[in-house]
Amino acid sequence: MKVRWRQHETLAITIIAAFAAVRYFLRMFTGAPFSENIAFYKNILLAQYAVLVIQYGCYIWLNKGVIAQLPLPGKVPVTRAKQGLESILFKYGVTALQLIAIIYLLGPVSNIIEYFGTKNFPGPAMANSISGVLPAHPQEPYNIFGGFDITAFFVSIYIAYALMRELVIYAVEKANNRLLYTAIVNQFTLLALLLVAVYPLMFIILPADIQGPLGVSVGTLLYVLAPTILGVYVAEAYWLFPQKGNRPLLRSGINGKLLMVTAICAMPVVFLHNDTSSPWSVLFTWWLFHLVITTPLSWMVYQQRKDKILQLRDMEQDLTRSKADIQFLRSQINPHFLFNVLNTIYGTALQEKATRTAESIQMLGDMMRFMLHDNTSDVIPMEREIEYLQNYIALQSLRIQSSPNITLQTNISTPGCNHNIAPMLLIPFVENAFKHGISLREPSWIKIDLRCDEHNVWFNVHNSMHPRTDNDTEKIRSGIGIINVKKRLQASYPNKHTLVYNADGSEFFVQLNIQF
Repeated sequence: MKVRWRQHETLAITIIAAFAAVRYFLRMFTGAPFSENIAFYKNILLAQYAVLVIQYGCYIWLNKGVIAQLPLPGKVPVTRAKQGLESILFKYGVTALQLIAIIYLLGPVSNIIEYFGTKNFPGPAMANSISGVLPAHPQEPYNIFGGFDITAFFVSIYIAYALMRELVIYAVEKANNRLLYTAIVNQFTLLALLLVAVYPLMFIILPADIQGPLGVSVGTLLYVLAPTILGVYVAEAYWLFPQKGNRPLLRSGINGKLLMVTAICAMPVVFLHNDTSSPWSVLFTWWLFHLVITTPLSWMVYQQRKDKILQLRDMEQDLTRSKADIQFLRSQINPHFLFNVLNTIYGTALQEKATRTAESIQMLGDMMRFMLHDNTSDVIPMEREIEYLQNYIALQSLRIQSSPNITLQTNISTPGCNHNIAPMLLIPFVENAFKHGISLREPSWIKIDLRCDEHNVWFNVHNSMHPRTDNDTEKIRSGIGIINVKKRLQASYPNKHTLVYNADGSEFFVQLNIQF
């Protein structure tokens, strides 16, 4: 689960732009009549859509081209050793030029386009006919810097907001309860998206002259009232209600905080009241509204989502336990002391001129080095896993090469295989095959088939089966390796792997597929 603040914001801006485009088109039918000499599409609508496209494009450019280049938290820092001072200055110089270009497009260029559109628009309110996201001031086209200062002010405010957004996203993704906080932020931004998207729709559905109970338009009233409702819900659902525990709501000790939150969230509505002689009555009315209507609704929504919140907390704890289990499983196959012993035996074998013995010890040393170093990583190159597998098979071949009744077939094909894989996933199956599939008295066989391409890894192991005595300790331990691999596969490749293993009486087989 990822924080989707940026995606929700982009979706909200897209909805606003779409609503603005619809509104501009509908004004052709609802506005004052035009003279026959004015072509609506050419003289007005084209200018409106041009400004709208500029504003929407500059929003995307500002996020992808300017803010993305800033040294935000979570990015890998670029040192001067890797990038010279001149390159750094050039990079930020280009970013500054992009910012100036964005401000100029949103300010003077939009103003010039608006001038040619609004000069043909009948009525005294032509200055407010085109502005979409940022305020504009239509003027004579010869003022090529008109509106640059106010546009720079609003762009600076947005950049400050975007930096705050990135800090919050970084903090949430690094938090211990990442899943829980991510769910909270995503829910809040989704509610804010609905709020922002509904407001432009009010101007299309509701006429501007419909008055609300405070002497203001219904659209304005909803736009101010909706954030207060959202504020009450967030404060209660994520702060007050979790403090209640299992106690009844009215006896939980949060009543004072509940009254304070609803009163604070009712205050913005007071500023919409035209009659300043009775602000206290307005405050009391909307405080009572939040207390009697908003709070019960928030409680109902909280109760419905509480189980999901608890489930996210359990998932967070399970993830922590899974990481601990993986580390524990790895610690079981890290024999540090053997590495030093092997070096000593390798030197002795060379002194005695036992070449084959020395080569075997060297392969075993490479395997120990893999287990000591590569095995501590979350993922390793697939070629390192295959190299370890081949060393293990080569060592086991020395043990069985003098037995004619034992057949070993190996087929490893890796065209286009450049994946990273969790270490020590394949070897347990081969270990089990050599451990349980070899008999020096009966015909035995092992078949190992590994195929890897750009998208998948297929790994099949077939080995003969031989009955074991009741006092054989390996008979009891035979399933431990596969159980450990199943846990690791579930933790590393959930819903992206298939593991099948079974025995048909004389043969045991394992089939593993991992999708990358």
